[in-house]
Amino acid sequence: MEHRPWHFLAAGVTAIVVLAIPAFSLQLGHIGDGADPTSFTDRRAYDLMTDALGPGSNGPLTVVIDQTSVPSSDRQSLQSTAQKNLNAVEGAHAVTPLSATKDGDVLIGTVYSKESPQNADTTDLVNRLVDDTLPASVSGTKAEGYVTGTTAAQVDFRDIVASRLPLIIAVVVALAFLIILAVFRGLLVALKAAVLNVLSITASYGVSVAVFQWGWGGP
Repeated sequence: MEHRPWHFLAAGVTAIVVLAIPAFSLQLGHIGDGADPTSFTDRRAYDLMTDALGPGSNGPLTVVIDQTSVPSSDRQSLQSTAQKNLNAVEGAHAVTPLSATKDGDVLIGTVYSKESPQNADTTDLVNRLVDDTLPASVSGTKAEGYVTGTTAAQVDFRDIVASRLPLIIAVVVALAFLIILAVFRGLLVALKAAVLNVLSITASYGVSVAVFQWGWGGP
């Protein structure tokens, strides 16, 4: 190794790069009851609901429209428009009728996805409701539309993590660079450590994707 350091360095970097390649297919998600062993009661209940009502029944999306600032004369039109748009939304298995609260200020309904709460299509449905369907339903009014529930909250959290992940990695690498630079007082050493940190982090995510997302090494 001492006689051919660059050969071993190249081999090591190549191995890390190969391990890092799957990281570019990383899909963030959350673990639901469907991932539990079939001996668990929550998993059995999950399967029963899936068989009887569809996979989306395990992650209902609650749609809330605040029409407090909407005149009473316009509320019926708003409700009809919103219901029509919800019924036509892509990816929905079923949509319940919008119902008004006792004071009439809020409309509430439920949308069920065609897929399980952890499926990427359900995430697309949540984003479609938030970005397109509800804004189109309340356009031209003073109403505001929201999507809530456990699944919607998990999608929001996942989106936040995805948007902040590059920043988190950058902060970790930068701090390591500064610490090594201060301790060893060598720019090249600190720079090499920063590059290796990036490669090792990416390789770790790559191995996680290959094992848990692609199923490599599984039965």
